[in-house]
Amino acid sequence: TEEDALVNSDGRFLQIIASYENFISSPFIGVGYNNAADNIFEGITRSNFQYTQVLAGGGLLLFSVYFLMIFNFFGHSFKFIKRDLIIKSIFLFVLTILIFRRLEPYSAVLAFMVYERVQFIKYNNL
Repeated sequence: TEEDALVNSDGRFLQIIASYENFISSPFIGVGYNNAADNIFEGITRSNFQYTQVLAGGGLLLFSVYFLMIFNFFGHSFKFIKRDLIIKSIFLFVLTILIFRRLEPYSAVLAFMVYERVQFIKYNNL
Protein backbone atom coordinates (compact mmCIF):
# COMPACT_ATOMS: atom_id res chain seq x y z
CA THR A 1 0.00 0.00 0.00
CA GLU A 2 0.98 3.63 -0.28
CA GLU A 3 1.34 4.04 3.49
CA ASP A 4 3.66 1.00 3.71
CA ALA A 5 5.82 2.48 0.96
CA LEU A 6 5.99 5.76 2.86
CA VAL A 7 6.99 3.99 6.10
CA ASN A 8 9.70 2.04 4.29
CA SER A 9 11.14 4.98 2.35
CA ASP A 10 10.78 7.70 4.97
CA GLY A 11 10.67 5.63 8.13
CA ARG A 12 13.33 7.49 10.07
CA PHE A 13 11.82 10.86 9.20
CA LEU A 14 8.37 9.64 10.24
CA GLN A 15 9.84 8.31 13.51
CA ILE A 16 11.21 11.78 14.28
CA ILE A 17 7.87 13.42 13.46
CA ALA A 18 5.97 10.84 15.54
CA SER A 19 8.30 11.36 18.51
CA TYR A 20 7.97 15.11 18.19
CA GLU A 21 4.18 14.90 18.04
CA ASN A 22 4.13 12.77 21.19
CA PHE A 23 6.52 15.23 22.86
CA ILE A 24 4.11 18.09 22.08
CA SER A 25 1.29 16.13 23.75
CA SER A 26 3.25 15.92 27.04
CA PRO A 27 6.22 18.30 26.91
CA PHE A 28 7.26 18.33 30.57
CA ILE A 29 7.16 14.70 31.70
CA GLY A 30 6.93 12.87 28.39
CA VAL A 31 4.85 9.90 27.32
CA GLY A 32 7.23 7.12 28.36
CA TYR A 33 9.98 5.40 26.43
CA ASN A 34 7.77 2.74 24.86
CA ASN A 35 5.23 5.31 23.66
CA ALA A 36 7.65 7.92 22.30
CA ALA A 37 6.78 7.31 18.63
CA ASP A 38 3.63 5.24 19.04
CA ASN A 39 0.08 5.98 17.82
CA ILE A 40 0.93 8.60 15.20
CA PHE A 41 1.71 6.63 12.01
CA GLU A 42 0.72 3.05 11.33
CA GLY A 43 3.77 0.82 11.44
CA ILE A 44 5.87 3.30 13.44
CA THR A 45 6.16 2.11 17.02
CA ARG A 46 9.58 3.40 18.05
CA SER A 47 12.12 6.03 17.11
CA ASN A 48 15.63 5.40 15.90
CA PHE A 49 16.53 9.03 16.49
CA GLN A 50 17.84 9.17 20.03
CA TYR A 51 17.21 12.84 20.78
CA THR A 52 13.53 12.87 19.87
CA GLN A 53 13.14 9.47 21.58
CA VAL A 54 14.49 10.91 24.85
CA LEU A 55 12.56 14.15 24.36
CA ALA A 56 9.23 12.39 23.77
CA GLY A 57 9.84 9.63 26.28
CA GLY A 58 10.89 11.76 29.23
CA GLY A 59 9.88 15.27 28.27
CA LEU A 60 11.94 18.37 28.90
CA LEU A 61 12.86 17.15 32.37
CA LEU A 62 14.64 13.98 31.23
CA PHE A 63 15.99 15.68 28.12
CA SER A 64 17.66 18.34 30.29
CA VAL A 65 19.15 15.70 32.58
CA TYR A 66 20.33 13.73 29.53
CA PHE A 67 22.18 16.69 28.01
CA LEU A 68 23.56 17.69 31.41
CA MET A 69 24.97 14.18 31.71
CA ILE A 70 26.57 14.41 28.27
CA PHE A 71 27.99 17.85 29.09
CA ASN A 72 29.40 16.66 32.42
CA PHE A 73 30.95 13.72 30.64
CA PHE A 74 33.44 15.94 28.85
CA GLY A 75 32.37 19.56 29.27
CA HIS A 76 34.62 20.33 32.24
CA SER A 77 37.57 20.19 29.87
CA PHE A 78 36.61 23.18 27.71
CA LYS A 79 39.80 25.02 28.65
CA PHE A 80 41.75 22.26 26.88
CA ILE A 81 39.42 22.39 23.90
CA LYS A 82 40.19 26.10 23.41
CA ARG A 83 43.96 25.75 23.34
CA ASP A 84 44.55 22.35 21.78
CA LEU A 85 44.07 21.98 18.01
CA ILE A 86 43.59 18.20 18.15
CA ILE A 87 40.90 18.41 20.82
CA LYS A 88 39.28 21.40 19.10
CA SER A 89 39.09 19.45 15.83
CA ILE A 90 37.51 16.43 17.51
CA PHE A 91 35.07 18.68 19.38
CA LEU A 92 33.93 20.33 16.13
CA PHE A 93 33.58 16.89 14.59
CA VAL A 94 31.39 15.75 17.52
CA LEU A 95 29.20 18.86 17.21
CA THR A 96 28.77 18.22 13.49
CA ILE A 97 27.96 14.55 14.03
CA LEU A 98 25.41 15.52 16.71
CA ILE A 99 23.09 16.63 13.94
CA PHE A 100 23.11 13.28 12.16
CA ARG A 101 24.00 10.49 14.57
CA ARG A 102 24.00 9.40 18.17
CA LEU A 103 26.50 11.27 20.26
CA GLU A 104 27.77 8.72 22.77
CA PRO A 105 30.49 6.95 20.76
CA TYR A 106 31.90 10.24 19.52
CA SER A 107 31.75 11.98 22.90
CA ALA A 108 33.50 8.94 24.36
CA VAL A 109 36.32 9.43 21.84
CA LEU A 110 36.43 13.14 22.70
CA ALA A 111 36.50 12.40 26.43
CA PHE A 112 39.33 9.89 25.94
CA MET A 113 41.33 12.34 23.83
CA VAL A 114 40.86 15.13 26.38
CA TYR A 115 41.90 12.77 29.17
CA GLU A 116 45.01 11.67 27.28
CA ARG A 117 45.97 15.25 26.37
CA VAL A 118 45.53 16.36 30.00
CA GLN A 119 47.74 13.51 31.16
CA PHE A 120 50.31 14.40 28.51
CA ILE A 121 50.31 18.07 29.55
CA LYS A 122 50.58 17.18 33.25
CA TYR A 123 53.43 14.76 32.57
CA ASN A 124 55.36 17.33 30.53
CA ASN A 125 54.88 20.04 33.16
CA LEU A 126 56.42 17.96 35.97
